[in-house]
This record gives sequence, structure tokens and C-alpha cells, in this order.
Amino acid sequence: MKLSYIGACWLLAGCPGKLPPLVPITLALAPADGAAAVAWARATLPSRATAIRFHWKYQDPDRRWGGRGQARIAPPDSLRFDYVGPLGLGAGAAVVVGDSALWADPEKNFRSLVPAVRMLWAGLGMVLPPAPGAGVFVLQVPPVAIWRFVESADTLD
Repeated sequence: MKLSYIGACWLLAGCPGKLPPLVPITLALAPADGAAAVAWARATLPSRATAIRFHWKYQDPDRRWGGRGQARIAPPDSLRFDYVGPLGLGAGAAVVVGDSALWADPEKNFRSLVPAVRMLWAGLGMVLPPAPGAGVFVLQVPPVAIWRFVESADTLD
């Protein structure tokens, strides 16, 4: 019995602590040309109508769900987002244009799954161009470039 406790402590001691964020907030990003950011972002968008099917998992302090869904994309900035939970429970849909959800049913479920529409686009592998007047910053370490778009109180890396 003592040996199993010693082994467990040894294993826990070897486990790394909390992993660092993928994009540290303290990075020194330099101001960038908005036109270059728009060109890069537009290159991530599909050139024709596209459907992406996916499986999803969601967890918050109150619940844990999983299911499947589909995003039907109409370039350059529109999508229909459908999702369904296990056994057909928790189904919903939304229509998104740009960074706004025009319609969602049920709205409360969609807002809990997608707190920020720009993050939905990013989760699908696409980046909406920054809005006119947004702060644009970049850190380029070839072959990687980290872009930061700052709009009022909202920041997306």
C-alpha cells in the first residue's frame, strides 16, 4: 500500500503544471498595415459555397453536452449554423452575417455555445477581415504570423 502512494506521488511530481497560453498576451506585436490584414483574412475564406460537418463538445459549470452540426457558408461573410445534441436534444440553428447573428433559435442556447461570432468563424478556420478603424497588429516569426485585431473592447488573436 505504501508503495502505491509513493508511486502516485512520484507520477504527480512529474506532471507539468498549467500549460502556458498559445498566444501570450504580453507579446510585443507591432502595428500593421490594415490592407495586408484584410488580404490575409480574405485568403482564409472559401471562394465558393461550402458545407462543413463537425462533431462538438461543450462544457460549462452547469452542464456537459456533445453532438454534431453543420455550417453552410456562402462567401464572403454569411453562414447558416445548425447543431444538435445527443438523441436530438438541444437542437438549434442560427444565421450569421459578418460578425452578427441575425437569427438564432433558440437564442439562449446559441449564445451559450457561441459567445463571440468571430470566434465561431475562427473555429471553422476562417477569419473575418478587421472592421474599418480597427487596430491591427502583427508579429511575424516565419513561417508563422500572429495577427491581432482590436475593435473597441474586443480583441481577437
